[in-house]
Amino acid sequence: MMKLQYRIFIVGAILMLTMLPFVVCGEVFTLRAPSSGDNSGDGMRLSDLTAGKSIMTEPIEVNGVKLKLEVKMIDISLEDLLYQLKKLSPDAKIAANSTSILATETMKNGMLKRLLFIYSGKGLPILCFSLMLPNKLPKLLVWPQQLPKTADGIIRQYIYFPKRKAHYGVFSTAAHAADALREVAGSLRANGWDAVSGEDSLPNGRGEIFFKNRPRSLMLVSIAEDGTAIVYTRPVK
Repeated sequence: MMKLQYRIFIVGAILMLTMLPFVVCGEVFTLRAPSSGDNSGDGMRLSDLTAGKSIMTEPIEVNGVKLKLEVKMIDISLEDLLYQLKKLSPDAKIAANSTSILATETMKNGMLKRLLFIYSGKGLPILCFSLMLPNKLPKLLVWPQQLPKTADGIIRQYIYFPKRKAHYGVFSTAAHAADALREVAGSLRANGWDAVSGEDSLPNGRGEIFFKNRPRSLMLVSIAEDGTAIVYTRPVK
């Protein structure tokens, strides 16, 4: 159960802050009134949409800013949820696909309220990730030493999960993906990391899993053709 919650928390936090899948997929739902006989939206307010059963609340840091992420379960269909979001908060920015909804609303104090809803499967409740963050996050000037990057790497984003001591970072590089992966792999090997799959040595390598014994740690590295590099590391018990 704790391992499942760990995966849910990490994946949800990263999706909320990157938003890439939602920008690509766009909105695919057809808005309609809630299902016949379903009064789940009657008298509902926007805050009610996140008033389900709490799974966990944990601190995170984004580019050095301390925030709090909450995960809940909500008993409502994804389509009815989208309808209510549009109805209750018409000014919110909403992106949706067949399994997820991301809603961002600007509050009166200038803060942003970001809600990510994920459909887990038939008969299961909706997972809701809720985060309040500044309108503009500061640019991170110091790349954390726990994460590797290429010499020309331009920092895009960094997320730290203090409770789990996990680090997630995004940077961009002008190097070819395979060359960038080899550079990162060389740096990691020099610091006691071992490649698991050996993809870092292939001519068209794009990603690799690394493992370190002391302290026991896992590192994931993925580099896209456009030069976007994602690195993630956490301790392993």
